[in-house]
Amino acid sequence: MVSDLFTATVNGKKEVGGDTTYVGPFWTTTVLCGLLGGEVYVAETADDEKKIIGCAVWFPPNHSMYDSEDQQEFVLGPLMGSFSEELGEWWEKKFLPQYDAFNDATLGPGVKHESWHLQTLGVDPAYQRKGAATQLIEVVHRKAAAQGQALVLECEEEFNVSGILEATKFNVV
Repeated sequence: MVSDLFTATVNGKKEVGGDTTYVGPFWTTTVLCGLLGGEVYVAETADDEKKIIGCAVWFPPNHSMYDSEDQQEFVLGPLMGSFSEELGEWWEKKFLPQYDAFNDATLGPGVKHESWHLQTLGVDPAYQRKGAATQLIEVVHRKAAAQGQALVLECEEEFNVSGILEATKFNVV
C-alpha cells in the first residue's frame, strides 16, 4: 500500500485506492528545491499572453534535491511532516536507498551526483511534441557542454524516453 501511495504521489496516477493526496505537494517541492539550490527554467508561448507551458528543474553537479539546509528546513521538513509515519519510514528506509542504489548501478557510482541532473520536466499536454521540452533540455545541455560536464535525464514513461531521445540524441542507459 505504501509503495502504491508513493507511486501515485510521484506519477500523479491513480494506483491502488486512487490516493493522490501528495501529488501536488511533492511536485511543489521539486520546484521549490530548484529555486533554492538548482535552476528552474520555464517555456512560454510566444504570443502576448506569455502563458507558461513548461518547466524544467535542474540541479548542477554536486547538488541534488533536498541537499541544502534551506531545502531541508523549508521544503523537505514540511513535506515529511505531512506524510503518515508509515509513508515517511518507507520514503527514508526503502525508497531513497533503493533509488540511489538503482542510479549507481545504472549510471555508475556517483555519476548522477557529478552531472547536471534533470529532476523535473513537464509540458502542458496541449503543447507537447512541439519542441518545448527540447528547449528546456538544450539550454542546460549547452551550458554543461561548455563546461565539459555530463547531463543525466530520467524518464518514467517509454513515451517520454522515445520523444526526448529523438529530439536530443541522448543515449538510453
